[in-house]
Amino acid sequence: MFINIHSHKFNGSADIVIYNKMLDNFKNSEELFSVGLHPWNIDETDIYLLNNLQNNLTKITFNKNTLAIGEIGLDKNIDTPISVQTKILQIQLEISEQLKLPVILHIVKSYSEIIKLRNLKKGKTKYIQPWIIHGFNKKYELVQQLIKSGFYISFGVSILNNLPHVEKSLIEVPNNKLFLETDESDVSIVDIYKKVAEIKRVSVDELQHIIYNNFKRVFSRYDG
Repeated sequence: MFINIHSHKFNGSADIVIYNKMLDNFKNSEELFSVGLHPWNIDETDIYLLNNLQNNLTKITFNKNTLAIGEIGLDKNIDTPISVQTKILQIQLEISEQLKLPVILHIVKSYSEIIKLRNLKKGKTKYIQPWIIHGFNKKYELVQQLIKSGFYISFGVSILNNLPHVEKSLIEVPNNKLFLETDESDVSIVDIYKKVAEIKRVSVDELQHIIYNNFKRVFSRYDG
C-alpha cells in the first residue's frame, strides 16, 4: 500500500492520500483531508476570519474525513509578522490537542521557533499530538534536533534530486518517524517510495509496511 500524507492535487498513484484543504476557501469533501489556515493565507485585515478561526476550524474537523490540522506553520519569508503567525498557529495547535488530531507543518526559516514551541511546558507537556514537518529538505543536524523534540518528518520530491544533504537527512530519520508525500508536484508517490527504499536500503514492501504502521499510529481517526 502506497500512502501519500500530503498532496494539493489529485494523484492516482497512491492507495491512501491526504489532500490539503485551505480553511479560507474550504469546500466540504468526501476525500481524506487535512485543513488549516496556512501562514501565506493569513490576512490581518480579515477580522471575521481571524475572530472566527477557532469556531470555523473546529466545525470542519467534525467531518470524519478530517485526518489532520494543516498545513499550518511559520514562514519568515513572508510579510506577516512572526508574532501574528505564532498566535494563529497556537490557536490551531490547541484545536489539534482538543480533537486529538495530528498537525502537518509548513516551516520556513523558523525551526528554532517551532522546536521551542513544541517543548513548551505548562504543568505537564503542553503539546502531545504528533507534529509532522512536511516537505523536509534540510541538513541532518536539524533532523537530530527535530527527532529529539518528538517531530515526525515527511520527505517529498526533493529526495529525487540526488542531493547528498537530503539523503543524509533521510538516513538519519528513524523509521518510526518517517512519512512520504508529493505536495504540489505531479510526481508519482511510487517513485518517491522507490528512491527512499534505495537510500534506506530496504525493499519497497518493507518501506510500505513502515509507513503504514506510522500512518495507523499517527492518523488514528482513519478507519479504513
